[in-house]
Amino acid sequence: MNAAIRDLVIEQGATYEDPLCISDEGGPVDLTGYSAHMQIRPTPDSATLLHDMSTTNGGILIDGPASMVTLFIDAAVTATFTWQRGVYDLELTEPSAKIRRLFKGTVLVDPQVTRP
Repeated sequence: MNAAIRDLVIEQGATYEDPLCISDEGGPVDLTGYSAHMQIRPTPDSATLLHDMSTTNGGILIDGPASMVTLFIDAAVTATFTWQRGVYDLELTEPSAKIRRLFKGTVLVDPQVTRP
C-alpha cells in the first residue's frame, strides 16, 4: 500500500487539530499499541527540520479502539512558524515494529493577520 497524498494547511497563530480515521480494505483498523511520527521539512531531501510531531511528544494522539489518529499543534507553536511551505510524511508503527507510511504531501502555513 502506497502512502495517500493529503495536503495540509496550518493557520499560523491558531490551534491545529486534524483527526484522521484509519481504515483498510477490511474497515477501521484498531490502533491499540501503535505509535506515529511525522516530520515537516522544506524538501524531502533537506536536513532542515521545520516541525516534528509524534505520539511521544504529544503532537500526534492515537485513539486505538476508535481507529483515530489526530495531528495536534498548539496555537502558541503555530504562531512561531516563520516558514510558509514544506513537505511531510506520516508514519505509523505497529506493535510488531512494522512501519507504514500512511500519508504524504505538502504543508502550507496560512499567515496570521490578527496578532496579540
